Amino acid sequence: MTKKTLTSIPSLIFLLGLINLIFIYLTKENIWISDDYQYIFGTKIYNLINEQKFYLFSTQENRFIPLYWFITQFIPTNYILWHLIVILFYFLSSITVYFLAINLTKNPTISFFTSIFYTLNYSISIKALSWAVFFGHIFNAFFGFLSILIFLKLYEKKKKTFFVFFYIIINVLNFLITEGALVYPIISLLIYLTLYRFNLKGIFFLLSPVLIYIFIVFTYTGKFLPLLSDRIHQNDKEYELIFNKNNETDIYFYRSTFAPRNFKGYAFRIIDNISSSTNTLSIEKSLKHFDTQKRLEKVIKNYLKLFIFLFIFFLLILIFLVYKHINKIERSKNYLEFIFIYLAVLLIYTLIFFRKDINFPLSFFSSLIISKILYDLYFSRSKLLMCTILALYIVPTITYASTNFRYFGDFTTDKARSIFYEYQEEALKNQPNKDIKTYYNFKYFYYYYNFQNNRDYLKKYKNLTLREFFKEFN
Repeated sequence: MTKKTLTSIPSLIFLLGLINLIFIYLTKENIWISDDYQYIFGTKIYNLINEQKFYLFSTQENRFIPLYWFITQFIPTNYILWHLIVILFYFLSSITVYFLAINLTKNPTISFFTSIFYTLNYSISIKALSWAVFFGHIFNAFFGFLSILIFLKLYEKKKKTFFVFFYIIINVLNFLITEGALVYPIISLLIYLTLYRFNLKGIFFLLSPVLIYIFIVFTYTGKFLPLLSDRIHQNDKEYELIFNKNNETDIYFYRSTFAPRNFKGYAFRIIDNISSSTNTLSIEKSLKHFDTQKRLEKVIKNYLKLFIFLFIFFLLILIFLVYKHINKIERSKNYLEFIFIYLAVLLIYTLIFFRKDINFPLSFFSSLIISKILYDLYFSRSKLLMCTILALYIVPTITYASTNFRYFGDFTTDKARSIFYEYQEEALKNQPNKDIKTYYNFKYFYYYYNFQNNRDYLKKYKNLTLREFFKEFN
């Protein structure tokens, strides 16, 4: 078997399929959790109450994502089935990543490993793959990478009109799933300016889907990007009380979605984004699972600055060694362009989105750069350094797999059922137990599966909007 055969498209499809099948097997005990109940079962109750098969339009007060809410009502009640659908889109995004890398590098081997590394980076993808209502970010990744691929095809000047129309439509529809998709046209622009040429007409075209979306949102809400505005002006003190009840440490708060936008918040976010893009955070997730007594966690918290220093120091040494070896060979090119785009995307997720759990494009560019480094190290005969980098990227995934990719701790199917039956028993007595961990969410689960017995009670929620229903029902 030749090297070309090993990195062929059939081999890639087989390997990606195998990785995803292993992931499916290891996460077979995953269940609905948290907002899943309100979003998935709540929309179904809403349709049953209003005696309709589906609603055409719904969104949120501070967000304009009607396509997300349209899809949500059709999510099947079987978690495994929906889990398979989401993983299918993840698989398709990995295939798209391969063709995207081919267009950027013209190298099948680098593209092959870029796709594999992207798939193995569960430091970033695990939340969207585990939490059912986070499906939007997996869908965004697939359609977003596809839109970049469409943009690259425009330069082949074949069927240009079709590609122009498809690029705009697919991006606008992607924004209507979640606003996180806004980053993909910006990446297309960065590629255009870095690898091709500067042209005002081209810039306007690439950003036209963003302008169309902003116009639609402004027309509907009277605001340009309300979610971004709300996140910037959020009440930090309110969330700090939630995430740091006992006033023990503010690290968890500063690493949460609702961290304050100050120097410390940005510092933690940029470290988390670099760590997740290099798949390092999977080690942390594994340690959390096995460190049941939290002894190691306490040591890390007590010496956090030292650990951050060591991480940065080790990273700089690694970068220096890599530069020293690959700088010797002539085939080394496009590094500066890819690193520039990676850093630009890193700043977008750190300063604008201020997120660490939806940065799939960052995963792509880090995978692309690492694959290119390994490829060049191989030809520079730096096998030890190559194997070290390969191990540093893959071992975190292997250790995380040993935990069955636990994202929600030990909350498994059996425990979920026991809590539901406990609530069901209390509900029949008309004395709901407020101490049940998932009381708020299982209420939706209960009334969906007992709708016929409670039809008369639920009639009072008829003819409300979906948002009004959630508010009243809660």
